[in-house]
Amino acid sequence: MPAREVKRYYYAILNQYLEMKESLKDFNEAFEKGYFTEDQLENVKADIARLEENYNRVSYIMYLLEMPNRKEKQAKYKNTNKNLVEYFKVHNADTDSIVSENKSLLDSIREELKTLTKDVTKKMNNDLEQVIEDYDEKYSLKSKQN
Repeated sequence: MPAREVKRYYYAILNQYLEMKESLKDFNEAFEKGYFTEDQLENVKADIARLEENYNRVSYIMYLLEMPNRKEKQAKYKNTNKNLVEYFKVHNADTDSIVSENKSLLDSIREELKTLTKDVTKKMNNDLEQVIEDYDEKYSLKSKQN
């Protein structure tokens, strides 16, 4: 993907983020007037969090994309943008946070798969035992009848 496409994508996300900020002001006013319930507020907060997370991550990608290639210029770039870098760290949008979050999610998925595998194996064993019992019952009855 060319850099201009990434920038176009970033500006689309930026515009949506700014639109969300404006809508948030209107929503807060309406909530204060009692037009929305607490549940509706929580739903909107969850949507806002997702939009903000997307914006933060794409902004971090833009930060990385705009970083100079030369080492001597990178230090100045990082120093100039240290508040932005700190913002990314606080909002879990920097490389370390994202990698750590992904690792945690993968560990959680692996653990869940182990649990599911154990549950499925246990169920299969129980089903197999039931089939064996049914088989034994069926054929032991026939042998007794003969």
